[in-house]
Amino acid sequence: MERAVYDRAHRVGGVGTHEKNLDLCGDAWDDPDVRHTGRQGRTVARQGDRTRVDHLRLLRQRNCMIFDVNDGVTDDIQAAEAISERVRFQITAALENLHAMVRSGDESLDTQRPELVRKHLHSREFARQSGFSKPAYALADAAAALVDELRDSRVNLGLSQIRFYDNHLFEHSVSTTIAATILGRELDWNKDTLIELAVGSLMHDLGEIFIDRDILAKPGELTPEELELVKLHPQIGYEAVRQIFGPGTLSNHVPFQHHERQDGTGYPRGLRGTNGTLSPSARGLPGHILPIAQVAAVADAYDTLNSENPYRQSVGPDKVAEILADMAGGKLNAALVERFLTVLELYPPGTEVLLHGPGGLEGCVGVVVRCGLQDLSRALVRMLYDGTGRKLKLFGLALEDHTELTIESTLTLAMGAAGPTDQGRGAS
Repeated sequence: MERAVYDRAHRVGGVGTHEKNLDLCGDAWDDPDVRHTGRQGRTVARQGDRTRVDHLRLLRQRNCMIFDVNDGVTDDIQAAEAISERVRFQITAALENLHAMVRSGDESLDTQRPELVRKHLHSREFARQSGFSKPAYALADAAAALVDELRDSRVNLGLSQIRFYDNHLFEHSVSTTIAATILGRELDWNKDTLIELAVGSLMHDLGEIFIDRDILAKPGELTPEELELVKLHPQIGYEAVRQIFGPGTLSNHVPFQHHERQDGTGYPRGLRGTNGTLSPSARGLPGHILPIAQVAAVADAYDTLNSENPYRQSVGPDKVAEILADMAGGKLNAALVERFLTVLELYPPGTEVLLHGPGGLEGCVGVVVRCGLQDLSRALVRMLYDGTGRKLKLFGLALEDHTELTIESTLTLAMGAAGPTDQGRGAS
């Protein structure tokens, strides 16, 4: 299944959107080629219906997420999803309910005044409605379901998903949690610890809901005053999570410490890292980042690089790995980054790629069939077009056997989608 969209008719393989966004899709549904057949994030265009690039572009503009498009050429290529649709939407629903609970009663809060936010979080009313509540238990159950699926599979991380800024906080929280859990799995952490890691990662940016959205989505650089407000979200998130789940759990420290850095330049407390793999239960030395938060920091940085937003230019998949490697040691735990990169598929199945190299293959376009067996970045590519855009007679090319060829870029031709970004808002 192709992930990019070419300028011709296609058969829809799956167009997904959350129920709350269906009404935003508007006149996209007026065309008989694009039909709404499901709700709650399931398929909203019938399998096998024909559609055109303009319809798919309109769906994207109206907050719909395009997953797979069949074209008769690459329909047999299946991109593995890290978690099932059922678990993904269980998590999303739990997050939405928990965020709604946390925000209830704060509409009158002045988000420019952190002292009022903290007063709200420590009020008896907030403790009464939030502490060990039904939404909190639902989130813990969803985290456990995610851990069960990831422990039972050996799926790796892929960089080909199209990501949008709308509902960014939910998407980023889920994707960061998947990445953190996979890394924890590779470290052989037990199930209970993985659940604590997943719960903490799902709530790592909870404090952002108390930050003015206009600041979080502001194009360009923040003012010093705005940046200081953004840097409060780990502390605010920690205080909220302590009220929700109670003190003394490792999960609470993921929101608190995910922006701390190995060299002590992070925030909010300037803690330092270990640059090694520690036992997840290790409480660590005073002034040091807990292992669970060091794992979450790697996952958070990865997903920030793999997401588009209104204030940073995009980078390609190879740049994601390069930037993570550059951050290792100084900003991120070097041992964890090294392990993380071993399960990171830069070009997972379904990714369209532009090749660079000699032998008449310069500028040729293909789609990844599978990752390399020895090197995840050296994929088996099904060739589709030559350098002039003419269709090729289909053939497979194993990049593991052609070291002279490299992938120059990934493609989302007709959609014009931006790729991953190089930093997150308030990243250190």
